[in-house]
This record gives sequence, C-alpha cells and structure tokens, in this order.
Amino acid sequence: MKRLLLPLLAALALPTAVEANWFGKYGSYIEADNACSNWQKKGTTYKVKTGSKRDYTKPCNSKWDCPFKDVFVENYLRRCYHEDKTRQILGIDEDRKIKKRFKY
Repeated sequence: MKRLLLPLLAALALPTAVEANWFGKYGSYIEADNACSNWQKKGTTYKVKTGSKRDYTKPCNSKWDCPFKDVFVENYLRRCYHEDKTRQILGIDEDRKIKKRFKY
C-alpha cells in the first residue's frame, strides 16, 4: 500500500507543463500573447478614417484630375496589455475593465 501511495503523491505534487495549462497558465510569454491576440480578434472592431488618397482606379484626364478616396484603419475594441511585474497579459475590454488574464 505504501509503495502505491508515494508515487501517487509525487505525481500529484509535481505538475507537468501540460497540466499547468489546466490552471490558466501558459508555458511562455509568446503562448500567452498568442492566446490574448486570438481573444482580441474575436471581439468587435471599428474603423477610423486616417486620411484620403487619389483613386487611380477610376477614369481621369490627368494625374491631378483623379478623385480622392478615403483610407480607413480597422481597430479592435479589446486590448492586450503586458504587465511585467505579475508575469501576465491582461485582456482589457471596451469598458476599460480587465476581462481576462493570461498568466505565463
């Protein structure tokens, strides 16, 4: 009985790298950052107008006669913030509250 108890206690006391993910921890910073990026991309987006440029796809008489088209950049409402002291990446939602923690 004692022969079975000691290896069982050792197996439970020493978690492996695979078991560490069960408790919400990632093996490295890159894994935690990728998980946060995937979480960020699942959220909603919005577009911001950054400027305008000439539209050469439409017919025009000269280079200076072509019409302008607006240029937009797509941004995510969710953000990932790296907190070095606690070794985690914080997932911050649109209402500026921490929604998820990615510990590594």
